[in-house]
Amino acid sequence: MAGRKQRNRHSISRQFVGDYLGLEHPDRADLMKHVGRQRIVFGYTVNQYNRKFVPCNRDMIVTEGNIFLLGYRPTVDAKTAKKMRPEDIRYETYVET
Repeated sequence: MAGRKQRNRHSISRQFVGDYLGLEHPDRADLMKHVGRQRIVFGYTVNQYNRKFVPCNRDMIVTEGNIFLLGYRPTVDAKTAKKMRPEDIRYETYVET
């Protein structure tokens, strides 16, 4: 950009954060148990598509040594989950392999 940044008034100057998931927040402690004490370089929510092109949200976390794809699944089986209200179903995180 070498000095051209000042010419475009509508552009914004944003610093690179790297943690777009807010992993430091106490609500995200379930994600941090999979990562451990490794330093997080980058974290973002991505869409993963299956064979039928159905998108699923996954949290991608890049540490200094690993890349984690974390998903969410209900703690009860599918048959029981159909009988429950959606707000009553509890979810757990798991590491995608």
